[in-house]
Amino acid sequence: MAAATGQVIYTPPDFLKAAITSPADLQLLTEALDRGERYIDAVTAFEADRADELRARHAISAALRSL
Repeated sequence: MAAATGQVIYTPPDFLKAAITSPADLQLLTEALDRGERYIDAVTAFEADRADELRARHAISAALRSL
């Protein structure tokens, strides 16, 4: 959300919502935008990072279930 206007600037896709558990999870995206990165590049990097996070969580869960 843009602090100055309150306008929503990004809504994560449904498949990523499970990987966003706190405002801190959006830090990568906000830092990239604050640095002036192009919006599409910042969002692409953020979504890739969150997708990696989800894959890691699923792998850990699967490994724990197999114990």
